[in-house]
Amino acid sequence: MDVNNFGIDPSINLVKNFQDNYHKTLRSNCYVLGVSKTAVSAKNSMCGIKNPASSGKVLVMEQLVITTDSESNVVIKPESASGGTTGLNGSNKFLGGSAGVGIGETNEYDSTLFPTYGKLSGVNGSGSGRVPSLYTFTSPYIVPENYTFYLVCLTLNVTMVATFFWSEEDV
Repeated sequence: MDVNNFGIDPSINLVKNFQDNYHKTLRSNCYVLGVSKTAVSAKNSMCGIKNPASSGKVLVMEQLVITTDSESNVVIKPESASGGTTGLNGSNKFLGGSAGVGIGETNEYDSTLFPTYGKLSGVNGSGSGRVPSLYTFTSPYIVPENYTFYLVCLTLNVTMVATFFWSEEDV
């Protein structure tokens, strides 16, 4: 398809997206956090970002980088009121800005039979020269209050490291 037939210049869209993200960062509204889960025998590793109850925000998941220690498929699994191990809050991409409400969380799962929102196929592990896999969503995932946006490694006994990029908007 020739985009010029529709009067669309792809470079204009690229510049507009960059400008929108630039302004969100200037408003101290963009965050990043790395979360890692060490392999657990006979369990699926899970890394996620939790939006606490009564945060007053929604998390807008925009991009991820995932690395595993062996090749595996990873799926997105939303969870309400999750009971995982919480860690740090997201770091503001405007250096020196306040931390986000999103909190890193890890967990493990003992079954591959669970509802998912999307499969991120062919995540390359970091072993044997593999490189991290980058995913940029064409439309973002929205994480409401009291939900966790989890990534679940479908291969048992695998270490996973995920870096999440998101913005936060008032409810």
